[in-house]
Amino acid sequence: MISYSKVSCFSECPYKYKLRYLDKLETKFDEKATNALVLGTAIHEGIEHRSVEHAIENYKSNYSIWNANNEVEVLKLETILPIAFRDIPEGEYEHKLLDGDFIGFIDLLVK
Repeated sequence: MISYSKVSCFSECPYKYKLRYLDKLETKFDEKATNALVLGTAIHEGIEHRSVEHAIENYKSNYSIWNANNEVEVLKLETILPIAFRDIPEGEYEHKLLDGDFIGFIDLLVK
């Protein structure tokens, strides 16, 4: 299966792709507040459970140290998820979210 993450990794560095996906080497957890995997999982969980609180708890559970950068990401979750709840149509597989200057994409939505 090809994913955006795999294509992006290969585009960035074929050797990095080899180590991560072929050799199955694990990397150290990226502690940045903007860690895309942590945020993506939190958003998916929030959408699945239709709960901003669930998404925030999922996000927080990944960090042992908390700072202002994490708070900014929580504010983003509190802003983005209600838009997603409002705009996700039933049974669509790709959807574009528009709200002011915010443009987001949601892919592969299934019940």
